Amino acid sequence: RRSGKWSAKGDGTTDTAERAENILRRLVSNYHMTNNSLLRPDVISYTGVMKAYVHHPNGGKKVLELLSEMNDEYRGGNAKARPDMKCIAVAMDACVKSGATSEAERLLNNMDDSKKNCLMFNTIISGYAQEGRVAEAEAVLQRMISLSEDGGWERCAPDTISYTLCLKAVSFL
Repeated sequence: RRSGKWSAKGDGTTDTAERAENILRRLVSNYHMTNNSLLRPDVISYTGVMKAYVHHPNGGKKVLELLSEMNDEYRGGNAKARPDMKCIAVAMDACVKSGATSEAERLLNNMDDSKKNCLMFNTIISGYAQEGRVAEAEAVLQRMISLSEDGGWERCAPDTISYTLCLKAVSFL
């Protein structure tokens, strides 16, 4: 597919995801060879590759590896490689779509409550619904209710989609 524009976002195919990661690897390699700060990978670079892995069969595993790499970069002094909420949300989506909903929930659990939102919880509920894990889906819904009512985190309040996803999980029984 050729066009006048090139995009690192990709369409989620295996080829696209691997191409995106290869480009990231070249960026990292060039940075280490030259020490040119303009070539230092950042959260945007990594998140672009993660987006390409969202529909990849091993997307969950790959994004978790990329998150680990980002955290290593951050701890090594690259402040621009620190995973942000958008990055974590993309990683959660990739985990859910590759059947690793428990890993996605682990990512959510490791976040500060003040940064969580309804969409992130709905991603987890959706994964459990697809896997037919009703009890887990309902537990996530209950957690949303608790965080919004008892914890004062209005952004975590369940919406119609949250309840519909739980109903979807029950319909798989």
